[in-house]
Amino acid sequence: MKVETALERLKRIKDNIATYGVVLMQNEMPKRTGQMAASVQSSINGDTITIGTPKEYAPIVVTGRGEIRPRTAKALHWKGWPDGGDVFAMRSGPVKPNDFLIRTIKAIRETNWLDI
Repeated sequence: MKVETALERLKRIKDNIATYGVVLMQNEMPKRTGQMAASVQSSINGDTITIGTPKEYAPIVVTGRGEIRPRTAKALHWKGWPDGGDVFAMRSGPVKPNDFLIRTIKAIRETNWLDI
């Protein structure tokens, strides 16, 4: 039986945090289409583990936003979900914050990585 060195164990723990951290974040995210959860990635650079999503709307999900009204046009326009059809509206209501990042960090901190 091979004895694991301290450096090998540290590497294994970092790999586990990166791998399971993705799953933990995906579990905490809201899932309307699942695209943001599917985009979660992790990377390890030295002692730094980064877990996140490249989706440009992620900050709005986390922090929320107020109501949006057109400034110069007569109506707002965007591609609708789920069919991608054109949507025109006089306003877009506020979005409540959903801080899945804090919940993910809490779940990572509460996990005993030495037992995995």
